Amino acid sequence: MRLTDVGTILATVVGMVAFLSFLFYWFSGWRDLRKTYGVGKLHTTKSWVLQSASIVAPWSLFGYFGTFRNCLIFGYTERGVYMASIFPLSLVNKPILIPWEDAVLTRIDGYCLSGLKSPEVLIGIPQTVFYGLEASGRVRHVDGLGELLV
Repeated sequence: MRLTDVGTILATVVGMVAFLSFLFYWFSGWRDLRKTYGVGKLHTTKSWVLQSASIVAPWSLFGYFGTFRNCLIFGYTERGVYMASIFPLSLVNKPILIPWEDAVLTRIDGYCLSGLKSPEVLIGIPQTVFYGLEASGRVRHVDGLGELLV
């Protein structure tokens, strides 16, 4: 194998990763969360690393682009609930911070987190993150969709 072949293969792989990361960013709902709750890197009080989540948005193409498997970091700070992705998704999916006054936990369909300023985006989170956020005592908890939209 020649050196130019290796370079071509490497460039193709990097291009594919960048393209798929962009698709996940655009269609998953992360883009809308980022517009509303974008933040830089923060030091968290408590965090959960390599977690999975599903972001349900009306335009997520039946969930194909909203599922993140073992590539997210959840946590919380004095300001709110923090969510970030690991490399290479972190190149496109910049961190978000949902302020405590906007953060809502619900059990509408599993264990979910939502932000009041973007109620159309629902984040399905792992049970450990759900109960960890609930134990912080700072996040609001609702039992149904009607309460969430009021």
